[in-house]
Amino acid sequence: MRPLRRIAALGAGRMGRGIAHAFAYAGHPVTLLDLKARPTDAADALEREARAEIEGNLKLLAEHHRHTSTDDTPEAGKLAGDGYVPTRSDGSR
Repeated sequence: MRPLRRIAALGAGRMGRGIAHAFAYAGHPVTLLDLKARPTDAADALEREARAEIEGNLKLLAEHHRHTSTDDTPEAGKLAGDGYVPTRSDGSR
């Protein structure tokens, strides 16, 4: 079986975030795709919220020794860069 190169979780709601968190926790790079068209300010706010929630959960698990990592940012880097791709109401990403 080939290793997974990147996981895409569709939807930035509760379920999509949970899927992104589970795969990031397992060590996979994750992209969270928000499919709902939103105004730019709402898309930006949702990105900050989703990223903070997932990274916070991963950090909490690391602090409680339920997950280990070799760097200072426990697997939170797995949702970095293009890790969140919003759909803005003007159709741009």
